[in-house]
Formats: sequence, structure tokens, C-alpha cells
Amino acid sequence: MFTIQLGHPKIKTGPFPTLEKVKDAFFFLFRPEEESIYLFWHAIPLRMRYREDLHRNFDAILAMAWLVLRDERGATRVDLINQLITAQWEIHWDERNLTIAAAFSALDDLYAPYAHALNRWAEMTMPKQAFLNEWKPLLRQIIVAFQSGQIEIEDGTERRKWEMLQRVEEQIPCYGQLYRRSV
Repeated sequence: MFTIQLGHPKIKTGPFPTLEKVKDAFFFLFRPEEESIYLFWHAIPLRMRYREDLHRNFDAILAMAWLVLRDERGATRVDLINQLITAQWEIHWDERNLTIAAAFSALDDLYAPYAHALNRWAEMTMPKQAFLNEWKPLLRQIIVAFQSGQIEIEDGTERRKWEMLQRVEEQIPCYGQLYRRSV
């Protein structure tokens, strides 16, 4: 099972200087040690800090979501990192399902038992659409933060990344399981 739970960080408001890269905005928008995002891998939480970890992982997350959304079938590799571990995901999908083969590595020996616990369930298969739905609330939250902070991106390639973020979020029809209303 894979789910994402968002935090509710305070967003700093601009105006900020025009930025060169989209990922640099996270340093301006979020305070250090603010609330965090939790990715649950087989019910084991992986903490992602808004400021530091989204800065490191934003490009990989956006590229992954875009590829899975765009291609009916395919494969990609995603490397994610937080302050404790690195996660290497080999992702394969077809029109219905998505499989992640993961390898987690501790950044320090102290966190080796944590990485070992994550590696005990190194593979996960779920509906492709459910996987994308889990990312939608985070992508939406990033868009709202950028708009609230009045972020401006200077570089044309990076501005296209901002536009891609908005398109990807719009094309994912539903929110993840923690953010749907039960009827």
C-alpha cells in the first residue's frame, strides 16, 4: 500500500526575487523544520520535509508523474532522498497497473534498521491511476504555495517545468485515498 499524507505548513509570501530554478522556490516558501509530508510505503512512513526534501526531489517527482500520466505503458527509475535514507524506485506500468521495485539505503548506520524494515517489502503493485491520485494533493499544494508566494521563474526551460506541473496536476482526475470524501 502506498499513500501520501500532506502537512499544513505556513507559506511565506513574497515578493521574492525572480528565481532561476523552480526547485529553488521551496527555500523561499517554506521555513526549516516546518510540517512534513509522509509517504507511506506498506504503512511505514517516509518523512519528506517541504523545504529541504522537496527541493532535492521535486524534479524527480514531476518527471515521474508526467511519464506515468503521459505513457500508457513504460518504465522509469526514480531516486528520492530524505535526511535518513535514499529510495531507488524502478517503476513499470501498463494501462492498468503500476509496479515499484524499491531499494532503500540508510544514509547513516544508525538508520540501517529503518532501511531494512522498508526493504522487507521491496515491491508494490497498485492501480496506475491510484498511484497518480496519491500525488495529486501534493502537486496541488505546491501550485497553491507558488501562487500564494508570487513565485516568478526567470529561465524559460524552468518556466516550462512550472507549466508542466500545472498540466500534470490538472490531468489527474482524483485525489489520493486520504483526501477523498467518503459517501
